[in-house]
Amino acid sequence: MAQPRIIFRAASILSKTRMASTASDKMTPERRSELLQNLADTQNRVAEASKSLTHVPTLVAVSKTKPAWMTSACYEEGQRDFGENSDVDLVNKAKRVGACLLHTG
Repeated sequence: MAQPRIIFRAASILSKTRMASTASDKMTPERRSELLQNLADTQNRVAEASKSLTHVPTLVAVSKTKPAWMTSACYEEGQRDFGENSDVDLVNKAKRVGACLLHTG
């Protein structure tokens, strides 16, 4: 029997970063650093929580309403799964970051 796919939706990675939720927000070194620390913290929490599992869960960073630079920064750090509500945002961010898996819904 196939193992169920466990997906952790981590809205906290991008939303904990202190900033407004508009695409015009500019990246600063401080914001980028804070974002990447949130990503690392979340990855560590998922790894700790899933130690007893027989498979590796998927971490989906919820990027909806966040500027594309945040998705790009997380992608550069190895995050490959992102969640979007809007098909338009999904297409625009996918063009910017390249090959990654973007989820809608």
